[in-house]
Amino acid sequence: MIWVRVSRNQPGMRRHTLGLGLFIALSVSTAATAKDVTLRQRTTTSGPASRTTDAMQYWTAGKMVTDDAQQRSIIDLVAKTITVADKTKKTYFTQTFAELQQQLDTMKEQIRKQMDNLPPQAREMMAKMGGNPMAKMDAPVTLKSTGKAEKIAGYDAKEYAIEGGMTGSVWVTEAIQPPMAAADATAFTKSLGGTGGSGAKFGEALVNLKALPLRTTFSISMGPQTMSTTTEVIEVAEKAPPADVLKVPDGFTKVTAPAAGPHPGMGH
Repeated sequence: MIWVRVSRNQPGMRRHTLGLGLFIALSVSTAATAKDVTLRQRTTTSGPASRTTDAMQYWTAGKMVTDDAQQRSIIDLVAKTITVADKTKKTYFTQTFAELQQQLDTMKEQIRKQMDNLPPQAREMMAKMGGNPMAKMDAPVTLKSTGKAEKIAGYDAKEYAIEGGMTGSVWVTEAIQPPMAAADATAFTKSLGGTGGSGAKFGEALVNLKALPLRTTFSISMGPQTMSTTTEVIEVAEKAPPADVLKVPDGFTKVTAPAAGPHPGMGH
């Protein structure tokens, strides 16, 4: 599964963010016979901004598309580009993996500078609220089997606890192998691994499982508030996606990709 959510930055535009803004969860197959996969998934967020949204997700050998009522994101593993289409404003932008990595490098450096300039009282307060966000961004992420098992969307699934820079769990099935080449999928996670914070590190850890994620849960604490997000696959089908979802909808206007920048919750 790749889950790409893009938060609103200004009217008519969305931007790539880390933390809740961008989670990459890739599991890959080296089997040349793996079929295209179509998923219907539901994301439930609880906390200050509670909501439930449904989305379709399509996996092919070279592309991963997430499509919902507001947005379509297309990750092209061959061209090494990410395209995000805003259905409300009928606009879209495209970034290469290299351009996104450069944005994330800049953003991470901005956060470091902000942390360095904090007065002692602010540092003490931050420690009480959960610590240095940079430490969490830099912390390794590991997946540890809990021994739990259940059926999700009709498939046998096993649970792994997410430990390190983030807190949560992921349930995976080995019954279905995504169709993309391991080298292409790994290139995407590697492009964010050094700068993408714990979200990208989670993606790298998940690659090693070689399984399809069916349920992913994250918990994030920001001061006295805690937000949890669960994405669960409801339906799975091994079939090719409709041709029209693999591209930007007709009639959309291309715009410049929004600049990344620090925001609350970054690095989780």
